[in-house]
Amino acid sequence: MAMKSLWIEDYVAPRTYPKLEAKVEAEVCVIGGGITGIMAAYYLGRAGKKVILVEGGSLGFGESGYTTAFITYIVDARLNDLRHRFGDTKAALVWKSGEEAIDEIERIVREENIDCEFVRTPVKIFAAKKEDVKALKKEEELAKRYGFPLVTNEGSEQFPFGYATAPRQAKFHPRKFLLGVAHAAERYGVKIFENSPVITFTGKEGNTVGTEEGSVTAHEIVEATHSTIDHPVEVPSRLEANRSYVIETRIRSGLFTEGIYWDTEDPYHYFRVDPKGEYDRLILGGEDHKTGNKTDADSHYLNLETYLRALLRGEAYTVHRRWSGQILETSDGLPFIGRSLTNSHHLIATGYGGNGMTFGVIAAQTITSLIKGEEALFGDLYSPKRFGGVPSILGLAWRFFMNFVVARIMPRSDDIAGIPSGSGQIILRHGKKVAVSKDHDGNVRMVSAVCTHLGCVVNYNNVENTWDCPCHGSRFARDGKVINGPAKRPLPQIDP
Repeated sequence: MAMKSLWIEDYVAPRTYPKLEAKVEAEVCVIGGGITGIMAAYYLGRAGKKVILVEGGSLGFGESGYTTAFITYIVDARLNDLRHRFGDTKAALVWKSGEEAIDEIERIVREENIDCEFVRTPVKIFAAKKEDVKALKKEEELAKRYGFPLVTNEGSEQFPFGYATAPRQAKFHPRKFLLGVAHAAERYGVKIFENSPVITFTGKEGNTVGTEEGSVTAHEIVEATHSTIDHPVEVPSRLEANRSYVIETRIRSGLFTEGIYWDTEDPYHYFRVDPKGEYDRLILGGEDHKTGNKTDADSHYLNLETYLRALLRGEAYTVHRRWSGQILETSDGLPFIGRSLTNSHHLIATGYGGNGMTFGVIAAQTITSLIKGEEALFGDLYSPKRFGGVPSILGLAWRFFMNFVVARIMPRSDDIAGIPSGSGQIILRHGKKVAVSKDHDGNVRMVSAVCTHLGCVVNYNNVENTWDCPCHGSRFARDGKVINGPAKRPLPQIDP
């Protein structure tokens, strides 16, 4: 079964972009071709800035291509939790900024004439158990005080414990949208390069970024790379990386109304329903766990099907695709967007949790304002300068320490022959930790087991055939190539 997302397999890019093979200059260099990078390049190009965007792979093939593409102002953190952490004004502003981001996406779709299946739709948050209804009613009370139409409903046959509904959220095909915006950005003079991963940052202000065969020197650097790649401690130490699993299914038409749904479990399950004529497409996600934890990824997909069967109450379904995505969560529930603490010429955006589509737009708008010399959109709400959630930060630091130390002292076998085909293990070879993987034909690949970010030992993901770091979420292919930062250098290959 396919492990690529629906959005990647379903849509062939209308064009590709060249590899960066020269030394070039710009006012702004945007690193990353996901929603934040493409939107920032679009806004900056419209503002008359000379912009170059470099993407390590293909546009929309990173985490923006592995989303379920919910566009909501209701974020992962509960509204009452945001109020306790930030106060009434800022809690309301979180939802308000998301509401404006949805409107902005709709405006761009209309003005740039982008065919991306954008649909306004309600969201339904349903109670997983009876006692969760009380929390939903508290959310409703606070939302109404802030001017948002969240309504709690009595139980139904589908959702027996009750649910809350909010209108005018949205969903779309993310890659169709992103590639449409990229095309529009080109019309405003933005130059785009694919297959050009950034490897080095040099210059007095770190303002020259080097790729394999070229470089960009710019006054401002935008790190739109899901996790920052040039600030190894400043931001990753305040992020927790999680894998979230997704299955695309087909069900009988009309079982659910078109929309976006999630439950109140922790971690929660979430799904969207898209009418497709003879059937409805239901895309279900959940089963989150910390990236790099030793786990049987297959079991998470099986658990999703178990959940789906209970949801469908005996109705038939078929599974057509499955994939997983990386979610970065901050210590206080809001993303970090703004100028880096350690380099004022670098702008960063990360930690979106499960709300990447709306926060990606908010980040692009905020970054554009800052580069234009204006105040940050929404003030200091998303500033990287805040240090909330100290207990969570200390917990992340402790887990880093334990992963770093324990992985080094644990005994390791040196038995390559005993590694089953289609799996991977860490072995001890000449006193060094080596990551060994075998494909289903028994072919062996060996790379260093030490993450090139801060030196933790990676673990094997047996479904996606990747080496995942449990400390800060870096992910590597079997040949050591970087898939996800914050690492920017590959795992060195080792001869068998």
